[in-house]
Amino acid sequence: MAAAPPPVWPTPLATVQPANPFDAEKAAQALRKAMKGLGTDEATIIRILTTNCNAQRMEIEKVYKQMHGR
Repeated sequence: MAAAPPPVWPTPLATVQPANPFDAEKAAQALRKAMKGLGTDEATIIRILTTNCNAQRMEIEKVYKQMHGR
């Protein structure tokens, strides 16, 4: 049997720590605004991706898909 995969939730050794306070809807709206129209706002996208841990990014993805169907 293969070993269990590492945990998804943040651990003390994680590189990207969870954002506090965290609002998935606000982050999803900011991502949409950064990608909407001509060109992109790379700084906003990078800020959101690097300040939220993996579990939070997965929650943002879920909310984004619910809000925008993408």
